Amino acid sequence: MLFDEGQIGPVTTKNRIVFPPISTSLASHSGEITERLIYHYERIARGGAGIITVENICIDYPEGLHLVCQPRADATEFIPGLSNLADAIHRYNALAVAELAHHGGGDIVNASERLVERIADKYTTAALRLKTAGFDCVEIQGAHGLLVNQFLSPVSNNRKDRYGGNLKNRTRFAVEIRAKISELCGRNFPVSIRLGVQDFVDGGNDIEDSKEIAKLLENAGYDCIHADVGFGDKEYRLEPMGYEEGWRVYLASELKSVVSVPVVAVGVLRHPEFADRILNEGRADFVAFGRALLAEPELPYKAQRGDYRSIRPCIGCNECVRAIHTDNRSIRCSVNAEIGRYESVSRRESRRVVIIGGGPAGITAALTMCKMDDEFHLFEKDRLCRTLRFASIPPGKAKIRDYITYLEEMVRSHDEIDVRRKTVTREDIDEISPDMVVVATGAKPLIPAINGIEGDNVLTPFDILGDRAPKGDRCVVLGAGLVGCETANFIAAEHGKRVILFKRRRDYAWDMEPISRQYLLNELRSNGVVFDSLRNIVEITDAGVVIEDASSKTRIIEADIVVCALGMVPDRAVLNVLNGYKYVLIGDAKKPRRIIDAVREGYDVGKGCGI
Repeated sequence: MLFDEGQIGPVTTKNRIVFPPISTSLASHSGEITERLIYHYERIARGGAGIITVENICIDYPEGLHLVCQPRADATEFIPGLSNLADAIHRYNALAVAELAHHGGGDIVNASERLVERIADKYTTAALRLKTAGFDCVEIQGAHGLLVNQFLSPVSNNRKDRYGGNLKNRTRFAVEIRAKISELCGRNFPVSIRLGVQDFVDGGNDIEDSKEIAKLLENAGYDCIHADVGFGDKEYRLEPMGYEEGWRVYLASELKSVVSVPVVAVGVLRHPEFADRILNEGRADFVAFGRALLAEPELPYKAQRGDYRSIRPCIGCNECVRAIHTDNRSIRCSVNAEIGRYESVSRRESRRVVIIGGGPAGITAALTMCKMDDEFHLFEKDRLCRTLRFASIPPGKAKIRDYITYLEEMVRSHDEIDVRRKTVTREDIDEISPDMVVVATGAKPLIPAINGIEGDNVLTPFDILGDRAPKGDRCVVLGAGLVGCETANFIAAEHGKRVILFKRRRDYAWDMEPISRQYLLNELRSNGVVFDSLRNIVEITDAGVVIEDASSKTRIIEADIVVCALGMVPDRAVLNVLNGYKYVLIGDAKKPRRIIDAVREGYDVGKGCGI
């Protein structure tokens, strides 16, 4: 079913896989289509998805701009670039769709009827430009609290005229957009709508409201409905790692029961088998793989030939979300170093390389070197991905295990990768006589000089997440970064202990992407973890921890177990055997950071970029 042809209005799709609109910030600051943006969508199309939806196209600049570096279709000067983009998508027999979006806001949703009609015209003329550029379809953004959603939802629509009040009136703006596009582009030019089926705020549209809206939209001529969420926290549309696969599919299923036009399901879809089941059960007509196709653009083709083990899995870390919504940077992916980058590396002389460390940095370096005809030797004294295994243990982190399995499979399936399971020695290095050594040995817990820290009641996060269950009922976790917070959550949720989590200088989970951070903080609270602050750790005793609190008062916090989560430091012991050899530090051996840093540095050193 997943690879059956589909139909949207008069156009046929080669399969039922949709790449939904995901902002990239790869357009220019003035909205032109860039080579990087074309390369990004061409890479996704090359992987086999049947429908490629280009991110929210600005139809009203600058009033309707949603993000910086957003593609534009509000003037004829953008048609040539859009045409090049459509051509790149068509090169792989994929349908080129463009999402038309307007940020909206109170001044717009409450504007005069005349201005509302003029904005509807802007959607229409943008659709004509995209049709002229060769796009097969446009999709109206009617979800996520943007303009069309603002008209549809009683949360934001307080109008008393023909665009407000009852449900039919609130749908009128979307209905008029469709009618105007038919007039200008012809009825055979298909139009989809991304519909906010459920508002996750009080007083918003519920599913029954949206069923009626969907019927009105179908009667108005919309050819497809993409069932999504409306108003509410970003968490519901940019889900953190802990959300279950397909949790939003119920939105599509509900609409399927009342409309006959195709319905698209979306919501953390990661596995082709899962998506195929949705289609076979009649819960949707198309399935949208968003972040999963960033992690693995070739997911469709690999799934079609049954090569599931080689599909690089999305781990739901929201690094792509962090790039766009927090850091104001172009799109990136933790597990796929190529996303958001446009590069051509010329062939170079092959190298003889020693890679020390079998985590994501070292394995990515090895996999990349396989393509560059390098001779390399990979040493790992422990299990592959040892630190990643610890990271996969706290509640909600199971998706990381899929990535570990993928890396292990990649190592097994590449004959060029021979893992030497031993601690590397000077004799090993001299025997190979490498041109360079890649040090990817990771990091280890920081153990500061605190009186009593060597006591039997003091453990590291690695101890807790390994095989050392905390004894007693009372636990203190010192350090409230990502590692400390997740360890505290694990102890409270999995072991049922009473946990006090102490932060020092920065806020709790300060080093996390904001949406995932808030999700974790909510988990900590629901599991009864107590938050506290300290200025200094005086000493650790058998009875607990003596601290200096924020008001400079000294007090003892009674505890059976103390977990020292005060940071990580690079593990560089191997440098003792590398004297005289050229080496490069990557991943946590360079500086303890995130998975994306390890993967990107492994990729770059494998390519020979800047080395």
